[in-house]
Amino acid sequence: MKIITETYIKESNITSSQQKNTFLESLDLSSTGEQQNKAFMAEITKKEIEKAISKFKANKAPGTDGYLAKWYKAFKEQLAPLLCDCFNYTH
Repeated sequence: MKIITETYIKESNITSSQQKNTFLESLDLSSTGEQQNKAFMAEITKKEIEKAISKFKANKAPGTDGYLAKWYKAFKEQLAPLLCDCFNYTH
């Protein structure tokens, strides 16, 4: 959303801070509550990754990584901590 807003401001020749504030205040954007924000920002757990892998459906085409769900399920115990580190790298 930030990129869209910045592009609109640039293309509309909005230059003053007051014009920017008026534009941003006019947007009808939903917001998340404090509790939702904490849930979104929390680290992904190994248990969550294992649960997600368990829900993969068999006999489906592989994703863009080329691996079948069967492969993820077979190596779930080894992959979960690695994926956890990858997903939480920015924390």
